[in-house]
Amino acid sequence: MTDRQLQLHCARVYLAEAGRRRHHPQNKDFYWTLMGMVAGCRRKAAAMREPSQAELFA
Repeated sequence: MTDRQLQLHCARVYLAEAGRRRHHPQNKDFYWTLMGMVAGCRRKAAAMREPSQAELFA
């Protein structure tokens, strides 16, 4: 598993956990923490992606 795949996997796991905790009043604040972690993982994965053909010759 590459680093990018690991980041995407972690984002999916955090997103699933956030979905489970969303409607519980005790976990409302932690829901937003998990969503921040999802965003961070997706940002890291996007930074690791291979450049497209158009970006190489732009």
